[in-house]
Amino acid sequence: MAIEAERIWSNEPAEVWAEGYPVGNGRLGAMVLGDPLRERLALNHDRLWRRYWKHYDHGLKDIFPEFQRLCLERNWDEAVKLMKNRVALQGNCIYVNPFVPVGDLGIYPSHVCDERPRDYGRTLDLKNGIVEVAYSVGDLDFRRECLASWPAGVIAVNMTASRTACVSGEVSLYRLLDRECEIAGSAGLDELVMEGRFDEG
Repeated sequence: MAIEAERIWSNEPAEVWAEGYPVGNGRLGAMVLGDPLRERLALNHDRLWRRYWKHYDHGLKDIFPEFQRLCLERNWDEAVKLMKNRVALQGNCIYVNPFVPVGDLGIYPSHVCDERPRDYGRTLDLKNGIVEVAYSVGDLDFRRECLASWPAGVIAVNMTASRTACVSGEVSLYRLLDRECEIAGSAGLDELVMEGRFDEG
C-alpha cells in the first residue's frame, strides 16, 4: 500500500476486511476488497448496531483546536498523545456502538478468457471518495468504480471494459448466520433483496 496527498493505492487486492478501502455517505458504508474475480463489498448501515450508546462528556471541545492544528501539521504522534491524555484523565472510555455488518455484496465477473488478471491496481481517491479497481485480462482492460452518494442514498458500482459487451457476471448478497437476526432474501430479474429484524439495538 502507498499513500499520496489525495490517494491511497495498492497493486494487490485486500486479503482481509481491514485492508479494504472504505466508501460511505454517513448512513451507508462499504469496505471494497478489490479481488478481480471475486469482489466483496462488506456493507454496513448506521441503524444496525448492538446496544445503545452511552454518552460521556470528555470535555474535548477545549482541546479540539489544538488537536486540529496538530493534525493539519501532520504531527500525528502529538495529536494522539493529546487526545489519549485527556480521555485517560477523564476515566471514561469513548464508547462507540459496535456496528453489526449488514452483509456482503459479491460480484463475480465472467471474463472471456482463462488468463490470470495482470496490471492490477486498487485506488482510494480521498478527494472524491471513489474506490477504483483496474486490471487487464487478455486484450481487455476492466475497471470497477465504487462510491457512496448521500443525496441518492446509495452505494453504486460502475463496471466498464475496454470493449463493448464484455461486462457480465453474477452478483450475490449474503450475510453470516446470526442467531439474533432474522433474515430472508429474494431475487428478481433486476434486484436482490435482503430483509431482516435485529432485536438488540
